[in-house]
Amino acid sequence: MGRIAVTLILLMACLFGGGILSASPGDTLRVNLFDRLNIPSTSGRRTDFKTWVNIPRVSIHKAFFIAKYECLEDGGCGHWDYLNHLFITGRGTESSVIPLPLAVEIVRSITPYGGYWRSEQKWFFDWKIDVTNFSPFLVGDIEFTHRHTHYETDPRLGWRLTLDLYLVEGPPPRAIISLTPIDSWNGSHLYGAAASPFSERVTTYVFRTHEEATHASLAIVQTGHGADSPDICAEFCSRERTILVNGKVHTKKNIWKACGNNSLQAQAGTWDSDRAGWCPGLPVDPEHHDFPVVGATDYNLDLKMEEYFNSLYIQGHESRGKHGNYVIYAYVVQYRGYSFRNEVAVSDVIAPNNLREHAYYNPICANPIVVIQNGGEYDLRSAKINYGLRGADPRSQKSYRWRGRLPFGKKDTLFLPGILDWEFARNSLEKVYFRVEVSQPNGLIDEYAGNNVIETEYTVPVAYNYQDGFKVDIRGNIQSPLHNRLVLEKIDPNGTQELLRFARFYSGSYVKNIALKPGNCYVMNLYDDGGRKWEDNYRISISNGLSSLTGRQNGVRTPGSISVNDPEYPDRVRVLPADFGTRVSYRFITLGEIQYPIVKEPRPCEKTGDCIEEPPPPAPVSVLGSDRNNGSLDYPIVYPNSSADGVFNLRGNPDSIFHKIEVFALSGEIAHVKEFGALKRVQNSLIRLELPDLFPGLYLMRIHLQGGELRLRRIIIL
Repeated sequence: MGRIAVTLILLMACLFGGGILSASPGDTLRVNLFDRLNIPSTSGRRTDFKTWVNIPRVSIHKAFFIAKYECLEDGGCGHWDYLNHLFITGRGTESSVIPLPLAVEIVRSITPYGGYWRSEQKWFFDWKIDVTNFSPFLVGDIEFTHRHTHYETDPRLGWRLTLDLYLVEGPPPRAIISLTPIDSWNGSHLYGAAASPFSERVTTYVFRTHEEATHASLAIVQTGHGADSPDICAEFCSRERTILVNGKVHTKKNIWKACGNNSLQAQAGTWDSDRAGWCPGLPVDPEHHDFPVVGATDYNLDLKMEEYFNSLYIQGHESRGKHGNYVIYAYVVQYRGYSFRNEVAVSDVIAPNNLREHAYYNPICANPIVVIQNGGEYDLRSAKINYGLRGADPRSQKSYRWRGRLPFGKKDTLFLPGILDWEFARNSLEKVYFRVEVSQPNGLIDEYAGNNVIETEYTVPVAYNYQDGFKVDIRGNIQSPLHNRLVLEKIDPNGTQELLRFARFYSGSYVKNIALKPGNCYVMNLYDDGGRKWEDNYRISISNGLSSLTGRQNGVRTPGSISVNDPEYPDRVRVLPADFGTRVSYRFITLGEIQYPIVKEPRPCEKTGDCIEEPPPPAPVSVLGSDRNNGSLDYPIVYPNSSADGVFNLRGNPDSIFHKIEVFALSGEIAHVKEFGALKRVQNSLIRLELPDLFPGLYLMRIHLQGGELRLRRIIIL
């Protein structure tokens, strides 16, 4: 295949049909690798598809792939969950200045169970996969190889793949010195075979750090496949893995992933069964394990799996070599410092969002779901988040103060409080966008604002006339009293959630008419709690909804169903998917004016902090400071000296003219700046300075006065 052109996209406007907009000051390059590539199921266990592309040299802040899968033209989708890999297999002479071995895996994904879908249905699905770690190597002439593994032999079945690489320009989060695959770990390793123990196949890896390295990261992609008998390991058994650095435990976790909340629901097979680190129809996200290093020093890394041997071997009858295996790809990245100390980003908006990979959580009428990420050297302990529909009622715009602790690169998924202004969205003649902005990492100025904003297209949930009420009709299955429960909640404009209904039901019908109130958001969740363990040894439970694997009662299979009345067609019902895995959600609104709580509108000067008020009685000299020679006050006065709400007052003498006020953390970072557009003469009056978002601690205030005169004050936020 010839070289493929690179497309320049400005601000990623309305990307991928999901309406993601980025406020990045740089541009975004789109590089197409494959355009509706046909991948038929032919003889053989794997097929490789190669392409060369040329990528210009740019500074990359973030890199990711969008993979879109469709059914074969004039055929059907592949029936089974197959491993897919994307490798870098060739480089030109003008490629990366940092050495990188060939045959490096940069993406792993699993195809869905596609037996339900055919080309005439126009089915497709797309996924987003982050590859920022590989950004220094994504330059020049590169050969990519997509490897599809399979065992079907019907050429009418398979996939069409469109694969695009997106490179967001900007400063990299930290400088990468090297990326080195751990060849002794990488590959497929038997698990449970007494003749070939895992511990003898995956042994200690020793590497020497670069002389300028300050940090290293062990990146791992590990998935379990195949099932021995009778323990069904490794694919369907949860086993603990331990990572050690220089013999000390760094992390422990079970190689396991819950699959019942997959947005690609109602696949043809057992898509909802949890698996060893992967789910059908999803990419596999790499894990990143960071640790500080000393330059020019040897380090040992170990990957230990919980000891396991097939139970038939223990009984003296080993399972004829039919063992499961773990497929591992691991590499070590070395870094030279950080680009920023205090930096926070909006990594993703899960809801509201029209992207198919987030369909499980959409559409919504309240409680947006946003992912933030720390991009700075210092642990992220606080950040400010503003959000709401762009252009909507100001009363619907929200502000939230996040507090926690995130090391560099780590993420936190936030369920933000409050409803969205769906009345504004319903009446708009144009597309409506949800906007979220994050700022003030650790109460300081963000050192990189290019990733602070994301906007997504907003879709209004179905609207009911509250006077008609709401009817839910459920027919349970044989497992209903053990597994299934129905929860209905109301969220009012104050953001208050109220539980209206909670019920467990049996295999018969459960019908309920529920009165509604106008101008509210309602969320109905039907849960399958699972709880049926096949065997204790497997350590798994199954959540499969109402229709899948429901068992039999009196010799008759008893699938369940769920439906509600359709507000658009009163004589019909709206059937909800019963093959829903862990949960099916139905979110709706009730028509009627949204009754926002009455909030006193602040005066314009209160928003800017410029109100001139009558001063309070002079405070004691001993508290506010004094000139010991003559007992006069040392202007400007700042009081109180310590504040729990971050509000301080400044009072100057009759001739004081304030130009600018700066607040610094002890580390030297600017935490807040207030500039006066025109010279402000303060005549025995006050300036009110509000710092509610600063992290508790000691700060220095620098006050710029007329004639270049400076004053320093110390303040404490409790």
